[in-house]
Amino acid sequence: MKCLHTLSRVAVALFASVLVLCLGCAKPAEEATGVEPAPAGSKGSDEGPVTIVEGTPLIWFVDTDEVAQLRSDMQEGRIPTSCNVLYDQSGTLPDVTVTDPDTIKAIYELVQGMVVPESGRAMSVTDSYHHVIFTLQDGTRAAFNFEGVHNLYWDGKNYPVANDDGLWALVRQLQDEQIAGSSSVEDGVYHIALEASDDRLVSSCPTSARAGELVTITTAGMADAELILKVDGIRLRPSNGMGTEFQFEMPDRDVTVTVSYRVYPGGA
Repeated sequence: MKCLHTLSRVAVALFASVLVLCLGCAKPAEEATGVEPAPAGSKGSDEGPVTIVEGTPLIWFVDTDEVAQLRSDMQEGRIPTSCNVLYDQSGTLPDVTVTDPDTIKAIYELVQGMVVPESGRAMSVTDSYHHVIFTLQDGTRAAFNFEGVHNLYWDGKNYPVANDDGLWALVRQLQDEQIAGSSSVEDGVYHIALEASDDRLVSSCPTSARAGELVTITTAGMADAELILKVDGIRLRPSNGMGTEFQFEMPDRDVTVTVSYRVYPGGA
């Protein structure tokens, strides 16, 4: 009987040792299932602070309460009531307010695809200011401001952004549609569309003119490059000695002005 009791105690001890060994080898549930930790959240939200790292998505980099609410609303299918966009061509293009849900979703998806790949730099790079402003269903406004293309302006600094070409192409399309669809206040007035390879090249350009009117376009001065202006493919020559003013007579139709530049040989 005493021998049987001893054998029972040995068996229990052996079972306990095996159980401890098994528990020690078990992986944590998160590691075993391959579950990734939830991404860091946004300031002002209940998701926790976001760590700014190289390649941070724009909608996480701008860590405001309003943008956090925009993300939450879009995730839950609450489409903003409107979105105001502006690609500012030196003050020559209008802002556009979009209310179509599908277009608003398309704009958001393009913003969502933008990233901030570098650290900020506190400097002004242009006089053109672009923006995308979502108005949420409760009236909250979530804004993204830009100083020229490829430069986010936030928290007093400029931050280079990438993957933004699709956004500005859509904004320009919306602006062109609004200009084309707007009615002239009087007959004989036609639209002037401006396309510049760099929005800093043009200081002023009217958006419309009457047929036969002399149109004047003012440009930036360039010491090491030649500005090239064309109206519907026909090149203009400077009308002043500094090479910063160009003129043409408005035809009886809408026209497109293109502006580019060519660096002189040996120039920077």
